[in-house]
Amino acid sequence: MPFSDRLRLTGALLFAISAMSLSTSSSATTILFVGNSFTYGAGAPTVNGFRPHTVTDLNGTKIGGVPALFKAMTEHAGLDYEVSLETEGGAGLDFHYKQRFGVIVKPWDVVLLQGYSTLDQDVPGDPAKLIHYSGLLAQAFHKQNPQVDVRLSATW
Repeated sequence: MPFSDRLRLTGALLFAISAMSLSTSSSATTILFVGNSFTYGAGAPTVNGFRPHTVTDLNGTKIGGVPALFKAMTEHAGLDYEVSLETEGGAGLDFHYKQRFGVIVKPWDVVLLQGYSTLDQDVPGDPAKLIHYSGLLAQAFHKQNPQVDVRLSATW
């Protein structure tokens, strides 16, 4: 497996493991993964196509990815999570805010946001766009559920 695929898979697994540390309640905890190809495991077919029937892909593309890996880990641990994902390859949080707001902004219990790998596609290394749109999304999720646990994940 090429180094870039191993790196992508390692990042995806670390992302899923960190999400498992989130608190749970007696009923199913709803969790939404928002991200790009790192979230759905592009370049790693066994991740991308992993158990898509166990998660809800809000775009209808039948991707499993890291959210399905997370779901499998929660099942193995005896935890009850309803897992959803909304992903777009090569997209930052600005895309999800501008193009998918109506699809993703719901009363979730937990939301994991993963932005563009270099922070800003147009100005690599500049965190301003990531900070701005993660803040706007967090505010929108909190309006739907004041108790939502919103987390930001970095890919590098």
